[in-house]
Amino acid sequence: MDILFDRHYPKNLVEAIKLIQQLDSTAVCKVSFYDSAVNDHELVNPILFRVDKHRKGVEPVTEILFENGFRVIALKFPKDKYYDFFDLSLIILNIWPKVITLLKEKNGPFIYKCNGDHGKLTLVKE
Repeated sequence: MDILFDRHYPKNLVEAIKLIQQLDSTAVCKVSFYDSAVNDHELVNPILFRVDKHRKGVEPVTEILFENGFRVIALKFPKDKYYDFFDLSLIILNIWPKVITLLKEKNGPFIYKCNGDHGKLTLVKE
């Protein structure tokens, strides 16, 4: 399984997630950034964390990723609210157990959104 983060996420957070996942001896996953170096055809059951700035619903890019077989967690923040890397990291660490449960339960593509203010995961599309 490939766990990918878009470039809006801080490097230290991705490294922390890597270390946390290494503690789980039953999980076989690779944690990295999703960028041009990643070959989509080599990904195994990928899940992508991305910051989605679309006001209502999700961005078209998120929809395309879903249609291409990605499981997507779209983190949404209000347009008028500034978020820093510390807040973003706390939100991701807060939802991490829920995400792990989702990964074990759902193998097909999906889109969940996470409201940055509350850290609640809401199903958008399956």
